[in-house]
Amino acid sequence: MTQQTPFPPEQHTPEHQTWDRHQKLEFLLQTTTEQFQHTLLDQIVSSMSEQEFTDTYEHITRMHGLARDHQELARHAQTPA
Repeated sequence: MTQQTPFPPEQHTPEHQTWDRHQKLEFLLQTTTEQFQHTLLDQIVSSMSEQEFTDTYEHITRMHGLARDHQELARHAQTPA
């Protein structure tokens, strides 16, 4: 007599695992309180490593022409428009 093997568990991918980061953010913004949303950026930054945040900080400041520190801010303020 052969032993039956159980059927493998049904493979189901949770919906959120099919979403990209923009869809996940949009879901959070649509389904959370304003109070939670005010802390969302801090929560995201706190979850990142120092290097992950540094890379993101460099990218954002470069792409938007923002000063990266007080010295750069002072230099930008002294530059005639």
